[in-house]
Amino acid sequence: MTVVVFGGNGFVGCKIMQHLVERDIPCTSVSRSGHRPVHLEKESWADEVEWVKGDASAPDPALFQECSAVIALVGSPPVPTFSSEAYKQQVYMNGETNKKAIEAAANAGVKNLVLLSADVPPMLQKESFGYYVGKQMAFEAAKHFVEEDETRHASVLRPSSIYGTRHTKNGLSIPLAPIMYPMRVIISAMPETVRKHMLPVPVSVEQVASVAVAAALNQAPSSNGFTVWENEAIVHQAA
Repeated sequence: MTVVVFGGNGFVGCKIMQHLVERDIPCTSVSRSGHRPVHLEKESWADEVEWVKGDASAPDPALFQECSAVIALVGSPPVPTFSSEAYKQQVYMNGETNKKAIEAAANAGVKNLVLLSADVPPMLQKESFGYYVGKQMAFEAAKHFVEEDETRHASVLRPSSIYGTRHTKNGLSIPLAPIMYPMRVIISAMPETVRKHMLPVPVSVEQVASVAVAAALNQAPSSNGFTVWENEAIVHQAA
């Protein structure tokens, strides 16, 4: 059975594809380009991935044949918007695309869903922030996925920030660990009473990918078919 990943050629998506291949799980990456990323051209594991061109907001029903789980990763950065068009684009990329992919998976009979969301700070949880509105839309779609069929399972990962090595379309590496990992160590060493007033501990792309794959394969703890994974739970489960 195949795991279908929408946004599988992105920062988190590539790492998820690698984890699936290393577990010998057949996997399909669906993206607007349909191409394997440049930085993976010499990675032999990437030969095992089916890289497919497609639109998460209108997925081909054939994608869900022999599909055991769907992982939805589509999104755009949490930047402020200064026009109605930019606002709508944020909602579309972070919300509507994932919602449509989730609905299509449900209609096709897929029973297992993993959604990558985000832990948005309370001060930014506003209707005027398109990124947050989109993330909430996708989150509600994941809840509905489970509520309308008790045989389904959904896991939502909500890290506050993810460190690792990003890549540009040309394959240029952008390492984030030198900045974010020391921050993680410092925050983790603080007493809990202090930590709760600071930004949540950053998590690594490896940790996020590990938990996402475990959830997709029903190998992670679940709560009544719907589980939300926050920062510390992601770190603990990935350990």
